[in-house]
Amino acid sequence: MLRRARSSLKTFVFVAAGIYPAFSMGENPAFESAISSSSTTVKSLPAPPESNFTPLVPHGLAPTPATAPIISDLPLSDLSRAANRLKQVDYTQAADPQHESKPIEGVVHWQPQPTFAVAESPPATSLTTSSGPTHSAGMSSQPPATAPPLPRPEAPAEATSAPTSAPAPTSTESQHLPSINVPANAVPTETPHLVSQNSALLPIPAYEAEQSNTSCQACGNSGCLACGRSTAETQFGRFIEGVYAGVCCPDPCYQPRWTMLANASLFTDPVRPQSRQQFRWSYYDDFRHPDRSEYLWARSGVRGPAPEASVDYHELSMYIETGSEKFSFFVNTPYRSLYLDSGGHYAGFADLTTGTKTLLFDTALTQVALQFATHIPSANPRKGLGNAHVSLEPSLLFGVQLSSISYLQLQFSEWIPIAGDRDYSGAMLQYSTSYNRTLLGSVNGTSLTGTLEYTGTFFQDGAYTDSTSGHAISASNQHAAQLGGGLRLNICNKLNIGFGSLFDISGQSWPGSSVRTEIQFRH
Repeated sequence: MLRRARSSLKTFVFVAAGIYPAFSMGENPAFESAISSSSTTVKSLPAPPESNFTPLVPHGLAPTPATAPIISDLPLSDLSRAANRLKQVDYTQAADPQHESKPIEGVVHWQPQPTFAVAESPPATSLTTSSGPTHSAGMSSQPPATAPPLPRPEAPAEATSAPTSAPAPTSTESQHLPSINVPANAVPTETPHLVSQNSALLPIPAYEAEQSNTSCQACGNSGCLACGRSTAETQFGRFIEGVYAGVCCPDPCYQPRWTMLANASLFTDPVRPQSRQQFRWSYYDDFRHPDRSEYLWARSGVRGPAPEASVDYHELSMYIETGSEKFSFFVNTPYRSLYLDSGGHYAGFADLTTGTKTLLFDTALTQVALQFATHIPSANPRKGLGNAHVSLEPSLLFGVQLSSISYLQLQFSEWIPIAGDRDYSGAMLQYSTSYNRTLLGSVNGTSLTGTLEYTGTFFQDGAYTDSTSGHAISASNQHAAQLGGGLRLNICNKLNIGFGSLFDISGQSWPGSSVRTEIQFRH
């Protein structure tokens, strides 16, 4: 009798000293309803307000993993017997780093990190996990020797080893333990909860079903191809996967910015909108049939000059573009000086061009933009300075990064005349591409980029005047092409200078050759 009384006194001291402060928060209806309900729905229980909750451990202590549970020499109550089936850690002094790790004597030490969702059951309850056995009253006269630990799906292998076994509950004691069902794909949450059951406070870790990560939330952790997890074995396959990943799962670490390598071409418009001012000088040699499809001239002898076999001309233009990262507006004002094959000369402002550029798609691998230019007949067509009609020119611009030192620019434009001559004006498809490669890396902000460029024009309709007979000759299905290259020196991020040339490779001499020099100021 004396030994039993002494054991009861120790149990009372343990309950009064360790558990009673937790009752100061009062009953939590959410906890009580979760335990008493017969529904099997898994619920995530909210944490009690901190202002009304007194923890079971002194203030300033932090959990650290323990290799084995630390259990006091007091007899285990209902609380400790239920808790032996949960993850056990000890607490150390975290407030003062100079203190050595000292477990708190007299209580069972638990990690407050995970919290379970409670699946309710009838009064005769059992402790159940997704991977462990079930212990219930009346099922066996022999209780199990060890209590199964709860699974930790995300923990390393060494962290999931079973803790030191504790005394198993008797059939009478197991009736006081709530049932805990853990989903197979569950992961622990960070909020500790306490649930009251038959005058015992049970720390119930809540588990949430792990959701599949189908979107890029952090660079390198999402499984997206944009984060560098391509499985293709060929360059073309990696390119296709990169385009797919850029559309469906763009790299969250990508920061759009202007680079000289991506905008080095002299004969292909850059894809990225930017605020800049550009001065360009161009020279076109042996430009045959200047009134073909009324692109350069209006119809010869009608609204344009007399027929000429070819012309040479210089053009100095000022190009101004202003906008944001996604959209810009530009104006181009050219001044033209014409030298006729017959010996004449004309000079003056050519037709004005205005337009917009919109960036539609922007990733580290590819960029796509829509450019829409309008050519306004502001020049004198009688002197060959304009074509006497409005022309629309929608373009698709592409940029593709091939490597850290090489880039590809492409442009596809449809030139559409409005209210031109019924027989002479005609649409044409213009396309160009430029392969850019860094020749000299950045030295104090200065770099040199080389370009290999190709341009082509496919005449879909229209006509031109034969300079000898004066007859109209159809221009449909004719094709002109030029090939060349250039260099661009990037002095700094605000200033660059370019020089390039193209040469006819189709025999159409439209023109025979061209030379271009430009200087850009970026704002």
